[in-house]
Amino acid sequence: AVPVQSGDRLFMEVESPRDCTMYFLGSDSGIGGLNVLWLPRQKSAVLLGRLYNNGQLAGVAQKQVLRFTERNNTDPTVLKLNKNGRVMFLKPGRVNVNYHQNIIHSCDYASITAYYQGLALPDPVPFMQQVLGNTNAKAEGIYLSGSYDVEEGSQIYLQMTCKRGRINGVGEGHFSTLSVLWVLP
Repeated sequence: AVPVQSGDRLFMEVESPRDCTMYFLGSDSGIGGLNVLWLPRQKSAVLLGRLYNNGQLAGVAQKQVLRFTERNNTDPTVLKLNKNGRVMFLKPGRVNVNYHQNIIHSCDYASITAYYQGLALPDPVPFMQQVLGNTNAKAEGIYLSGSYDVEEGSQIYLQMTCKRGRINGVGEGHFSTLSVLWVLP
């Protein structure tokens, strides 16, 4: 998230190794699309995190809560990232959660599930899930995206599951990124 003022311009630069072919997908202009969402700062907040317990995920054969390092938080009075991997909401609102991760596994399937726990729902309930079939130990991406209404004091967390098999590796840095956008209801 980047603050902008009237008259500011946004430029995008794409870098790639010399032996890499770049393709731009989007309109018939040959230029790729870029999503830009403008929200008033007083009515929104963004939290960005990167997976930090990826080393603990290798070899996982059951379930593991994902934990993140905070990279950016535009309003700590609204969003809080706890060390146990949970994102806490200090004000009620609507959130959009996005997570992408590169993974190598030999499970029958691997899944990422987002759970919500609030005052009205004291037991965690899943509110979105993405499943990735067996990759035969090749790197693939798994993406999770969805929106949910949250209460003050509620929290969400993400859990990785491997059904029969094992996680061989999980991407680091940009390859395992969490984005939470909060807006007033």
